[in-house]
Amino acid sequence: MPNNKFGTQSVIYWDDSYLNAQVGATARGTYTLKVVDPILFVRSLLPASYLQNSEVFDFTDPGNEVATQLFTEVVSSLAGAFSRYTNNPTMGNRILNIQRDSVGFALSLSQSVEDAYRWTADRGLAIAKVASVGIEYDEETRE
Repeated sequence: MPNNKFGTQSVIYWDDSYLNAQVGATARGTYTLKVVDPILFVRSLLPASYLQNSEVFDFTDPGNEVATQLFTEVVSSLAGAFSRYTNNPTMGNRILNIQRDSVGFALSLSQSVEDAYRWTADRGLAIAKVASVGIEYDEETRE
């Protein structure tokens, strides 16, 4: 399921080993969800009304409570994903690398979501891709 948008309304903070300080940034972009276990996905996330009434489950529907919940979990995992990415010595420890290393950041975000919400284990979902549209340091971090 491609083109799921994410964005922070306010600054998120994490400790950055390259700058040796707590940094803050806003971020926005999109992510692609992959159903890795369809049976678990249906059992754990689809409301019974979709199964009983043969309703169409539209993930893009703005009123879709499942999509809203998953979006919230992704956004709340962003600080952990930034920290995991920027503090990993194999990634070069720079936030600047995120936009050109969407696969590496997708792995960091996917792992942060899995650690916090167990998407793969409990819901049959994983984040397959992430495209960062914009990452902007807050004023204090830029200084």
